[in-house]
Amino acid sequence: MSGAERLLISVDPCEVRSALLRDDRLVDYAVEHRSGESLVGNVYLGRVARIAGGIDAAFLDCGLARDGFLSGQDGPPGDGTIDRRVHEGEALVVQVSRDPVAEKGARLTTRVTLPGRMLVLCPGGDGVAVSRRIEDSAERQRLSAALEAHIDDLDAGVIVRTAAEGCAPEDLAADLAALIDVAAAIDAARAAASAPALLRAELGPVERVLRDRLGREPDSVIVDDHDIFALAAAYARESIPALIDRIELYRGPEPLFRAHDIEDEIAGLIEPRVALASGGALVIEATEALTVIDVDSAGRSARTGRAGDAALATNLDAAAEIARQVRLRTIGGLIAIDFIGMAGADDKHQVVAALTAAIAADPVPARVSEMSEFGVVQVTRKQERPGLADSLTEPCPTCGGGGRLKSARAVAAEIARDALAEAHLRPGHAVSIIASPPVAAHLRGDGGALLRTLERAVGARVEVVAEAGRPRASYDVAVA
Repeated sequence: MSGAERLLISVDPCEVRSALLRDDRLVDYAVEHRSGESLVGNVYLGRVARIAGGIDAAFLDCGLARDGFLSGQDGPPGDGTIDRRVHEGEALVVQVSRDPVAEKGARLTTRVTLPGRMLVLCPGGDGVAVSRRIEDSAERQRLSAALEAHIDDLDAGVIVRTAAEGCAPEDLAADLAALIDVAAAIDAARAAASAPALLRAELGPVERVLRDRLGREPDSVIVDDHDIFALAAAYARESIPALIDRIELYRGPEPLFRAHDIEDEIAGLIEPRVALASGGALVIEATEALTVIDVDSAGRSARTGRAGDAALATNLDAAAEIARQVRLRTIGGLIAIDFIGMAGADDKHQVVAALTAAIAADPVPARVSEMSEFGVVQVTRKQERPGLADSLTEPCPTCGGGGRLKSARAVAAEIARDALAEAHLRPGHAVSIIASPPVAAHLRGDGGALLRTLERAVGARVEVVAEAGRPRASYDVAVA
């Protein structure tokens, strides 16, 4: 990996957002709502509430709003379907692998994994597995040898993460020792708990970003909130000492993301159409089963000469941008990419190779198929976080289920950021917000807690007016 890296972490009353820039180009983005943090990674002692033999699954009460879903393949080891391996009322240690979505409960697994900065400890596993992204065979052997002696007496396996490449044996041993302590704490909590119970909460959004989203230590981490700055510094001091001197508290007059000119690009991450530098475009559409990405030449061949050359050039441009958009939008599962048709086999191999190389830079595991005779390439990518569209939009109530629009929560977050920016220019002045009824209701909701938080951040009174008939995404923010 080359190029200067800068991680920006921005905090407002509604959200914690992080953006990773490489040579000032956005390469990774994550957003977490402060009122509903992700459950992924949490470890629970759940009780089997119901077994659905027809779909080889069980539903567990983990103390959450809805029972979690445990498929047979994610259930306890053993032969046969899940109804032969668990019974109703049984207590199981499970981990959340996917957050609840709409009316579906959290997805669960009994294969608990405990990630650290360089390693992942797998209780009940066996041996050392090295990330495929570490390609040098000598380095793979060195890492395996450095760890094998440490796990001989453990009932656990270890996965070596990409971030471990080049790390000293003592650093690997320290990371492993910390994870063993976490596993022991879970065992102790299990012995003292009655189902349902939370045994271990995953790290918060800032610590997770520092642990998981960086390919290496960035050149700088810039945080615009004093409390989050202290949190990031404390985590770095404990887990990534080399990062301590690179964490900065932002004090600029302009909001952090605006100062780095990325707000407009972030806003476009929920739009279906993405322009390509070559003149073509991507059209990204999600369905329940898969995500379809169509590469549109936008008439480029007519402007650039031979259609075959133009198709190859546009497809190569698209391959790099597809990998980037998939990562930025947190698209997971099955992705079908319809490239512009090309006659030559060499051209097809060149495009697939370019897509594979671009996706290899993504820290989330993904696999790329060969191109079919119709120009379609399939990508499967692990869904480690909710998709950005799921986080920021919701089904349109008047589109018959086919369209999506920004959620009231997402629009409220935009309003909060604009209100803070306006208040910074005229401190101490009251702020007036005019919004659609659903957005106004969200701002006033939860007993007024969000509105009070916004008023503390602004340092003045905030008035919210609901205007009937105003579109969901439309609002006005004014300072008196």
